[in-house]
Amino acid sequence: MTKLSSDLKNEHNFKIAYVHAMAFPNPEANTFDAIWTAAALSERVDTTFFIPMLNSPKLELRNYYEIPNESLLQIRSMYLNYLPDRVKSRYGRFYEQFLLLYFRFHPEWASFHGHKILYVREPKELLFWGFQRQQKKWLKDWIFCYEAHDHLGLDPKLFQGTNPNQLIDGPEKQRSAVVFQAASQFDLLICNTQALADDLRSFINNRVQIHFIRLASPLPRPTSPPKVCFGEKIVLGYIGTIDQLRGVNILLEAMRYLPQKYSLRLVGRLRQEKGMDPNWLDRYMKDPLIKDRVEVDNSLPIHDVAGQIDRCDILIQPASSDILDSKYVAPMKSYGYMRRAKPIVAADVPCHHEIYQDGGNAILYQLDPQGLADCIIKLVSHPELAERISRGAWEQGVDYNFPRRAEEILSLANTIVK
Repeated sequence: MTKLSSDLKNEHNFKIAYVHAMAFPNPEANTFDAIWTAAALSERVDTTFFIPMLNSPKLELRNYYEIPNESLLQIRSMYLNYLPDRVKSRYGRFYEQFLLLYFRFHPEWASFHGHKILYVREPKELLFWGFQRQQKKWLKDWIFCYEAHDHLGLDPKLFQGTNPNQLIDGPEKQRSAVVFQAASQFDLLICNTQALADDLRSFINNRVQIHFIRLASPLPRPTSPPKVCFGEKIVLGYIGTIDQLRGVNILLEAMRYLPQKYSLRLVGRLRQEKGMDPNWLDRYMKDPLIKDRVEVDNSLPIHDVAGQIDRCDILIQPASSDILDSKYVAPMKSYGYMRRAKPIVAADVPCHHEIYQDGGNAILYQLDPQGLADCIIKLVSHPELAERISRGAWEQGVDYNFPRRAEEILSLANTIVK
């Protein structure tokens, strides 16, 4: 245990309830980030991970998320999967109520006299717990922490040149007022991008501390950056959710502009997007210009992400023009890419500027297929540039780990109780 984490554990007696609203195990990326963060916190302070439903034995759950058996993380399920279907379909309404009673009366929590922390990350949890704290005096003694991945469930377009507090009377203004009121009951809001932290800071009560903490990756980091050596065939790689929101279609279009020696591996879960053609990927896979050079692996290789990355010569971090994806998102895959010290080609969008430096740890492309193809060819044509990018990613990736993230979270909690 480092001196910092030891000080955190001894100076203030913390007990953390990390509450997640999804059933587990679950292939959604946010469940991995959540349980890995909780596990890292548990190495420093008493931490319990609360979930509504557990669909497998706890040992299988730990294996699924690669949580070591010796991990101190406690996992508590409300086992709502045993309720009748007519009740289970509405479990969200009951889950928080069950937890409220649990925290109020269970001896483990009711008799604890240290600093109790509630840690949540879903907009509906923000609303429920924010208003419960406003109404119940005993919750005033807790530290409330919310991890924001978007504008608290509000439309991000409301924040573009408009103060949501000054909207014309109507449903949008009423909803934003309710959300901000609930958020004002929290002590800490942790954002994964600086842009999101800056936006939220302008609209929420000054009582709330709003901070930016980078995400992390569990992937091992090589002891030195691997040697970059391009062969006769170049394998491009994308490991993550496959959809158009993340600009994967631009990556596929770019294949039309690349010579035959380039192939593409898409590894991850195909997400069906509302309002989008569900067959968009099939059309690309039938296109004679690219179909023989594109491989799609939907097997969700959770336990071999590092291996999947290492099979590629160049990694692509795409994006779309969607405001959430281009300005506020911090893809977990970016941190894994850098931990594995690979040459990276990333979309030139505002949120990527927070982690990528053009020519330093990535080469940036404009949001068009030709521009992406040109950047890829440039990188292969200049091995010394690829080597520099690989080393830059390796050097920066040293801090992209969950122990660092846990220490930053606990350091912020420390400021609340001092």
